[in-house]
Amino acid sequence: MSKETVKKEEVKKDPILDEDVIKVLPVEEPKPVAKQEYGNQVILGNKAKVMKAKLASEAKTTVFVPLAPGEKLGVTQSVVLNGYPMFVPKGKYIEVPQSVRDILELKLKQKVQADSHPSKIDGSGEVKLSQYGA
Repeated sequence: MSKETVKKEEVKKDPILDEDVIKVLPVEEPKPVAKQEYGNQVILGNKAKVMKAKLASEAKTTVFVPLAPGEKLGVTQSVVLNGYPMFVPKGKYIEVPQSVRDILELKLKQKVQADSHPSKIDGSGEVKLSQYGA
C-alpha cells in the first residue's frame, strides 16, 4: 500500500523513526447472520439458503414422529441442516424432504438404542442408581 492510496489522516510523521508511519485501522469482524432473530423469524445465512433450496428440490416422503410419554400434540422435533431449521410436528403424518427423513430415522434409532442399552442408568439395568447416590 503506497502513501498515495492512504487517506491523509492515516499517515503521521513518527518523531522517533523520522519517517512516515501508516496508521493501521482495526478490522471489524462480520457478525453471524444466522443467529439474528426478528420476532419469531430467523435470518438465514448463505449455507442455510442453499440448503433450503436443495431441500425444496428433493423428493418428499411421509414420516411419523411418535410422541414421547407425556408429550401432547403440537410438540415438534427439530432438524437443522447446514443452519436451516425445520420443525416436524410429532404425533401425525407429514411430508418432508428425503434428507430430513434420514435424519429423523437416525435420531429415532439412536433413541431406541440408548433406551434399550443394558447399562442404562435408570435403575432397571445392570447399573443401579444407588451406585450414583440416588
